[in-house]
Amino acid sequence: MMNRRVNKQAFSLVEVVLAIGIMAFGLIVIIGLLPAGLRSNRDSTEESQAVNLMQAVIADRQATDYALASAIYGVPALRGDDSPLASGTVFSGSCYIADSGSASAAGNADSRYLVAYTVWSSTEAPIEALMNIRVSWPAQQPNPLSRVESTATFAQP
Repeated sequence: MMNRRVNKQAFSLVEVVLAIGIMAFGLIVIIGLLPAGLRSNRDSTEESQAVNLMQAVIADRQATDYALASAIYGVPALRGDDSPLASGTVFSGSCYIADSGSASAAGNADSRYLVAYTVWSSTEAPIEALMNIRVSWPAQQPNPLSRVESTATFAQP
């Protein structure tokens, strides 16, 4: 009888355990990165919403007659009855915006964003006023890192 050796090819137990260990390490790293990715996504979504809100406040002020308070967000008039504000006039204010988009002068549990504005009357001829707008969130306890800010100019009509 001839002694034939059967050539079986397979992975050893050490190789299998090593492969499982490498895969487990990779999965743990990926799962560990998930919360950071989700937080980054949430932060960028909130910042995008804040920028859109800031643009809406500017558009609301531009769409409303300068002698009237803005229709939606209540930014005060940029001029008197028929005359510009006195040179050097400065006024500030704020409003709270809920998730539903409704604005109110006082914050409540539904408030998501705090919109603060400062308006300066301008001494430059074509410009009626400058308005600095800062949108921060969450409204009840604004985080200095969670805010966007812009300055808008309003031309004389």
